[in-house]
Amino acid sequence: MNNDDIQKSVIDLISSMNTAINNIRLYPPTSALIVTAVNRIHTAMVGILKHSDTIEYGEAERSLLVQGEPLSEKEQVRLPIFSFLKVMLGWKIRSLSFKKGISNRELLNFIQIIGQNPEDLTDDKNVRQQIQEHKITHIQIDEKIYVEKDSGQSIVAGMDISDENIAKHILGDQPFSKEILESLRSFATDPEWISRVFETGIKQLMEEEKGRSSKDVSEIFARMMTVFETASDADKSEISKYLINSITEMDDDGLMTVLTQNLDEVFGENFLDILIKELDDIKFQMFIGRIGKMVNTGGGDGECGLPQIVTNRQHASLMTNIKKVQFLSESEQNYSGLGDKSKFDEYAHRAGQLGSALSGILKCQAMISHERIMLDRMEETVENLLKNEKYATIVTLFGQMGHLLLNKDHEIRSAGAKLLSKIDEKFDVTGYLDERILLSQKLAEWIMHETEFSPIYEKIVGQLEELTRTLIEKNRFLDAEKILQSVNLVCQESLNRVKEIRNAVLKMLQNLATEDILTKVFEDSGSGGAKRVNENIGCLVILGSVKIERLLDMLHDSQKLSERNRIIRVISEIGAPCVKAVSQRLQQDVPWFYVRNLTLLLGRIGSASDIKLLEHLLKDKDPRIQREAALAIQNIGGTTAGKVLYKNLHTVDDEVKSTVISVVGIFKYREAVPGLIEILESKTPGRSKKEKIDIMINICEALGRIGEEKAVPVLKRIIRTKGFLTKVYDPTVRIAAKEALNKIQSVSGSTV
Repeated sequence: MNNDDIQKSVIDLISSMNTAINNIRLYPPTSALIVTAVNRIHTAMVGILKHSDTIEYGEAERSLLVQGEPLSEKEQVRLPIFSFLKVMLGWKIRSLSFKKGISNRELLNFIQIIGQNPEDLTDDKNVRQQIQEHKITHIQIDEKIYVEKDSGQSIVAGMDISDENIAKHILGDQPFSKEILESLRSFATDPEWISRVFETGIKQLMEEEKGRSSKDVSEIFARMMTVFETASDADKSEISKYLINSITEMDDDGLMTVLTQNLDEVFGENFLDILIKELDDIKFQMFIGRIGKMVNTGGGDGECGLPQIVTNRQHASLMTNIKKVQFLSESEQNYSGLGDKSKFDEYAHRAGQLGSALSGILKCQAMISHERIMLDRMEETVENLLKNEKYATIVTLFGQMGHLLLNKDHEIRSAGAKLLSKIDEKFDVTGYLDERILLSQKLAEWIMHETEFSPIYEKIVGQLEELTRTLIEKNRFLDAEKILQSVNLVCQESLNRVKEIRNAVLKMLQNLATEDILTKVFEDSGSGGAKRVNENIGCLVILGSVKIERLLDMLHDSQKLSERNRIIRVISEIGAPCVKAVSQRLQQDVPWFYVRNLTLLLGRIGSASDIKLLEHLLKDKDPRIQREAALAIQNIGGTTAGKVLYKNLHTVDDEVKSTVISVVGIFKYREAVPGLIEILESKTPGRSKKEKIDIMINICEALGRIGEEKAVPVLKRIIRTKGFLTKVYDPTVRIAAKEALNKIQSVSGSTV
């Protein structure tokens, strides 16, 4: 595990610790939810500490540091990071270190401590004192204090720092201290330095933040300008002059990023005017020629060589810049101070050239789709609603997201999914569970229909996994089932999803089908009557489908009839995927009662190919297993079922013969008629009188179902009662014979 992997793992731990901290406020420390969460965190920590001496979190300038390094701005604004930092600030923790040798007990005690609200404590004990009282030795508070950057981990006021690092500070990826800002002043008077740092920042932005919206980029540009102004004491117009050379020399992606911003708004209202006036003629013509070359060099079919505009905001900003340049080229008041008429003409000519170049960019761009415009506007609306905590209003927007999530354009679908993911994170932190449930219906629908695997797909699957676990823990089984149904459908071969997608959702189901979850659902289903059983069954079927062997183990070990019945119902509803596992268990040396339950299951979920195994069970020495095998064959049916049962009629126990005969009749197996007549006329068709009568009644009924006229003579003899030479049959047998005879004659049309 290299440093980058360690850093990522330590960051990933934050979400797990947040969840544990939130849950410890709702559940006792001994609950399965808490124990599982702590075990998960401890396992992850042990894995990291094999490669690092310590796991460190720090706070500096109200920003979170991980392993001594500040997180990027993108990471800092994530809700899990913000929530964890908020906990640290609430307890006034400046640094937090987890050492090798940490135990589950220490970790649980620590989570209990910081899970408290500091404001609710009646005494003045700080977190350090509480840790000492609980004898937690492998977790250190404020062991290191991060204030400034030295050659090791912190930030110092010296200027032994590269342009790249300065650009990161200006872009907001690292905290920007007052000390560094003061030190920058001596450099910020150098126009070349400002241009160089600005260009470096643009390159970093293009490489590291390709997923930003254009609004985010505009805000970053504006922040960069503010930093330059603060550091150099120059105004925007002066700084704009410094930056013109940088803009004209950027690569294609960087140039396109800048040109599709509202340039006057970001860099000062006279930026375009300065560009036209100040750039020397050679550079200006090279600049215009370069744009023209990119516009005219593409992949054919009228496409341009420039990167495509992807948002409505970029499109609108470019149009604003075009209109501004057109205004400059047409208004004589903009020529003031230029001197003679030739300079006026040169200014107008340059403005016209720039306007034409920008218009060329616009013309070669594909039209922005209605969906992209809508998504762009919706993103801005949601940002404002989240900022103002208007969560109820956000919920009303969900209905408008459906067609965006199913759009034929993968980028639009992904952008819509990212927006919903961001909302879900906010709802999670604020505890809006019902709102998350409504939102999950859209996310689950997207998961089910999305065809391309991506990081946002993996992220949303993780969010749905966490939400489903929460719902099950809170006994919201029907809500959990709706999510599970969508996810489970992705695993079906009929959807033909790519391997990465199928693996992601299968992993989610496997992560949820844990011992604690399965145990909880089975236990709860027994405590709420029929209604609770019906609520639970959907979750049990879906989660059980990835834990078939565990379900069969539970069936073997269960001491409760009601629980065994639920397990049998679950496996029966899972169906065919369980056949192989059930068949394998039937061929093992297991107790008779387990064999009987497995036989019942095979009869419900098996097929004609499983009748051979069931035939073997007809020869078992236990009559209870024989009867279950006969009934299982009846359930499966097919062309061979009657034949197999009749073939084994004389091998089954007498008390099972009636069942076998009855099923043979149900299948109307005509080849059995002679043999059944022979048994009917024999003197000892059973061990006891009751068994004998039962067998004879079932034979009569079977003959009636089969409808074979060969049985008519024997049935008539049974019905007769006259003559001392006539065999006298029990009245119930005579009644059965008469009914069978009527059935046969009604089919054949003959009379008695």
